[in-house]
Amino acid sequence: MPVSKLDTINVLDPEFIPETVQDVLEIKRAELIEELRQSLADADRVSTGALQQSIDVNYSPSEKGFLFTLIMDDYWKFVDKGVNGTIKNRGSEFSYKRGGGKIPIKAMTDFVRARGIQWQKTATHYKNKKGIFKKRKNKLSSVEAAKQIGYAIGYRLKENGLKPTHFYTNVVDEAYEQRFIEDTVTKIVELGNNG
Repeated sequence: MPVSKLDTINVLDPEFIPETVQDVLEIKRAELIEELRQSLADADRVSTGALQQSIDVNYSPSEKGFLFTLIMDDYWKFVDKGVNGTIKNRGSEFSYKRGGGKIPIKAMTDFVRARGIQWQKTATHYKNKKGIFKKRKNKLSSVEAAKQIGYAIGYRLKENGLKPTHFYTNVVDEAYEQRFIEDTVTKIVELGNNG
């Protein structure tokens, strides 16, 4: 089931008022998650919602304060920086290779279903073992039809590459990190002054 942009925004109640250091850290955690999920939604890269829902932040005490660790599905860097295709260059450090790995058919069929892409359940022609086109008499199952369109999309994706979204790099840069630290420290200090 696709995740809409509206389903992903509220991570923490905006009426929540911090009373402890843990509350302040929880607010900062939620703000970062919300910004990254919104950035991904704004880039229109929410099909199955798996990457968006995988975005999480853990925090723990460290020698100098607190350590925030960002957690996402490992393919986030390809979505963020894009992937060069075998034909089209996307200016990415990542590239599909000619004759490289197989197309991830499960991911492609999930994409087809999540986007609601319609397919023709009856293919009119197919290639036999000798490479000759023949007319198909029986209908394809919806699973086979989804696989076929998944292969077609995957093949095109491999050729044309994946356009970068910069959903992460546009949010988390040095300026953001500095603001994040300063805001967190300010809120903790304010909390200490009020207590």
